[in-house]
Amino acid sequence: MNLIFVYAKNGKIKALSLYFAQKDDTKLKEDGWVHTATIDPVLWLNKLCNDCDDVLKEIGELKGLNHIISPSIKPTNNE
Repeated sequence: MNLIFVYAKNGKIKALSLYFAQKDDTKLKEDGWVHTATIDPVLWLNKLCNDCDDVLKEIGELKGLNHIISPSIKPTNNE
């Protein structure tokens, strides 16, 4: 399984592989990036394309713009 680690800052995102998320996590957080989601890209794209009523809300969650987290995309910690 490939996972994508999503960080957000000022409405922008960085999507990183496990390698780069582990390597750069501390520096990203020091620079003000917040880890907003860890997603399985296959499951997430299937949900967006086939079973999603509000695509913009799902994107907003990755960008850290929404306060309500959908069941399909959960942060891995309390940030």
